[in-house]
Amino acid sequence: MRSDLNKYNTLTCPCCRKKRQLKEFEQLEKLNKQYVFDYLISVFESAKYGYLQWACDDCLKRGIAINGKPEKQNWGGFTYPYFAFYDQEKKCSTCEQDFIFTKQEQIYWYEQLKFIVWSKPKDCASCRKEKREPKSRNTKISNLVKNLEKDNIDQVEELIDLYLDINKVEKAKYYLALIRKNLKKEINVVLEQRLIKIKEKITMHNTI
Repeated sequence: MRSDLNKYNTLTCPCCRKKRQLKEFEQLEKLNKQYVFDYLISVFESAKYGYLQWACDDCLKRGIAINGKPEKQNWGGFTYPYFAFYDQEKKCSTCEQDFIFTKQEQIYWYEQLKFIVWSKPKDCASCRKEKREPKSRNTKISNLVKNLEKDNIDQVEELIDLYLDINKVEKAKYYLALIRKNLKKEINVVLEQRLIKIKEKITMHNTI
């Protein structure tokens, strides 16, 4: 196997971008022995041509990179798993700003959520969150409307806040009137003050 390694002389570590000598590939050499498939080029060849996510021994020792756990990854045998994780700079397809796909995020993606290894984030975390929020909010609204206790002021106020988030002021007004109607016999000073504050929120939103 050492003669196989000698063919490569040096390899450029994708983590630190430095050319490394043979003695700095102990981890990669172990992987080359362990992962042998008839239908895939060798680990060394994959590293040479930039098809492999790995890191040199120095990056791993210094904690710049973290060893991956292939047994926890969804790689399907069609490509190699991620042998190391390190921070990677990417460009967001939505806001077009550079962002860092951190090694910790990658571990979460590929070893906890089990995303297939060739999936990559197209957007930064902020844009991903912004895209998820409307779906999450719509689900909350749907569940609240379906299971609403019409005299439960906590539920109604949460629903009103969600409708205000999406500028559905008339819906917010409707549910304020509904709760006031259903609490009519039970309204005390505390509840009245709360209803006034909810109305103020709706009014303020209407003037923005």
